[in-house]
Amino acid sequence: MWLVNSAVEWPVKNNHGLVVGTPESATLDPNGEKFSCDPDFIATHGHTCLPFLLQNGTITALPLLGGNNGFATAVNNSGQAVGWAETLAAKSRGVA
Repeated sequence: MWLVNSAVEWPVKNNHGLVVGTPESATLDPNGEKFSCDPDFIATHGHTCLPFLLQNGTITALPLLGGNNGFATAVNNSGQAVGWAETLAAKSRGVA
């Protein structure tokens, strides 16, 4: 699921040791987009970007908003992550 090309762009962890970030997955983006993994953040190779949560050494994928890509930026002490993601609508973006 995960490639080596990962990032924690805003290296902030909460008081419970939770960290979120965005790796480029092994799945090619079906729309050929470079959504969250564009060169301003992570060098991409045309794969989807999937937000993750790191907790106690375990990486878990965070849910998307119906699209193919997402980007996680921070997590609060309640475990709520924030970032952005594509929605089902073409070229539409949602913020979680």
